[in-house]
Amino acid sequence: MHRPVEMLSDADIDALCTYMVTQMAKLLENEYLHWMAHKFVPLCDQADGSITLFNARRGGKLARLTIANWLDAKCDVWLNTCNDRIDNMNEPDRMVFRQMKVMYQTGTGNRLVPFLVPLDTLAALDKLSDAEVHADCDVGLLSTNRYLFPSTSQSTEHVYGWLTVHKVSPAAALDRPYLI
Repeated sequence: MHRPVEMLSDADIDALCTYMVTQMAKLLENEYLHWMAHKFVPLCDQADGSITLFNARRGGKLARLTIANWLDAKCDVWLNTCNDRIDNMNEPDRMVFRQMKVMYQTGTGNRLVPFLVPLDTLAALDKLSDAEVHADCDVGLLSTNRYLFPSTSQSTEHVYGWLTVHKVSPAAALDRPYLI
């Protein structure tokens, strides 16, 4: 456990999340932008960091998600949307349910580990998983780098989750970014 003095303040967490969402939106606002690695890497860092913090997960878990995990989430493969459960939810729960996607990844002991993806990150994940963007950004073919958060320079690896959050934190004007 961390002592309270060793934890980020709620204001810093809010500032970091707001910063990441704002940066993703800025990177995605020009739909005609020709994507290159110098834009792809920050988008990857912002999206990875945002979902990592939203799910309160260690960075490495999320970084190993694959594009197949994302495509399953987009198609709601893991959700039973054809029954009365959604209709019987109260309106706030129904609204939240419709604004998120859920991805699963195989964890320790073959157990499934869930990751919730908020609405403000969906467009970034679509861009990060686009085959044409991969080719333009020197990521490599989807067949050689299947990660949702891939490294560039034709690597077959994924980004390092903790490092992505750590890179973003100083730019977010936090009171104590070193606590990330």
